[in-house]
Amino acid sequence: MPFLLMPVLTRLLSLYDYGIITTFNAVRNNIDPVISMSTPGAVGRAYFDREKKGFNFGCYTYNAVMINFAFMFLALSIVLILKNYIPGFHVISVFWLLLVPLFVWAAATSNIKVKLWIYQHNPKPYGIYRVMKVLTEMALSILIVVFLVKTWQGRIIGIGIAETLFCIVALYLLWKRDKMYPLLNLRYIKDILKFGLPLLPHSFGWMLIATADKYFLNYMVGVSVTGVYGVAYTLAALIPLLASPIDISAEPIIYEKLAKLDNHTALGMVLLSYLYFLLLIAAAIILWLLSPLILKIMVDKKFYGATEFILWLGLGYAAHGMYRLFSKYIAYSKKTYLMAYNTLVAGLVGVIANYGLIKMNGAVGAAQATCLAYMTSFLLTWWMANRLYPMPWFSIFKPQNLKGLFDTYRKR
Repeated sequence: MPFLLMPVLTRLLSLYDYGIITTFNAVRNNIDPVISMSTPGAVGRAYFDREKKGFNFGCYTYNAVMINFAFMFLALSIVLILKNYIPGFHVISVFWLLLVPLFVWAAATSNIKVKLWIYQHNPKPYGIYRVMKVLTEMALSILIVVFLVKTWQGRIIGIGIAETLFCIVALYLLWKRDKMYPLLNLRYIKDILKFGLPLLPHSFGWMLIATADKYFLNYMVGVSVTGVYGVAYTLAALIPLLASPIDISAEPIIYEKLAKLDNHTALGMVLLSYLYFLLLIAAAIILWLLSPLILKIMVDKKFYGATEFILWLGLGYAAHGMYRLFSKYIAYSKKTYLMAYNTLVAGLVGVIANYGLIKMNGAVGAAQATCLAYMTSFLLTWWMANRLYPMPWFSIFKPQNLKGLFDTYRKR
């Protein structure tokens, strides 16, 4: 959606407006783990216990919604305390900043119903809901920016109306279809928090990696530059768009291979992994080479400076795709808490690197720091995955191993 909105928004909004929108989305990403508290995942897991004696799934769902509601007020309090310390928001009314927790709560509540459709094997309503939500947000944003409020506020109003409307729809469906039962239950609340709280450090690490660059740019360079950077970020996001279907389809295959791992299977997995890495790196470089042409077609000329960020952001997203591959080894071991250490370290590396590299290299230092943070996460996860499941990452280059693999694939 951000990619499709670029041709309209970049021609109608200023660099400063686009910078505020980029910062607004960064704050949303920061607040989301606190309010969501992984309640969609907890409800999805509880769905498989719905037939158990003494378990009221409708009541469990209601308590999940109430937890999101309670943490929304916590997030509102945090925003009020920190409102003067968020670079980029010091020049606008606190009213807009206080809208962020409300939008995030609406999205978290909607995601509970979305997650249930997945576990209920209902792809049709899932697809209709998701597509309609995207189209509604796009349409509202364009209409409001074009005809009513031709500033950053128009885009935020479009987001808010769409999130609110679809939250109401989700609540109605939870009440009507999933028999949500309005009764607070301390046992259910503890169970939901037990599921969500341990994931917060992991989420906090990703928050640092994904948003620190925008705050540092706002503080050290300026909000207008963050607007150009936001365009580059949107374009670089084509790399995970390429990686996502491969990532999803690879997961069950990796689990299956790890369940019956032998030396030959391991060599095959390593070879395919290296080919996947090369694909991601090549895609990042090709995107960078094509970016001047894409930007000329997609955005207004005042955003052409986004080209200088795209190589580093593309390589960062490529490293994130590689990280995702190795995270499946850790997930298979059921030691997911280990990933929290990796992301926290990578997030701190990103924070330190942003300050140092922006000072040294200017605005492009933010993209370099983001790339470094993603690379740190990838390397740490690779190291940890190899500790859990030792693989021939380097011995594969021995002639006898390469020959054995070549012979096997030739026979196939």
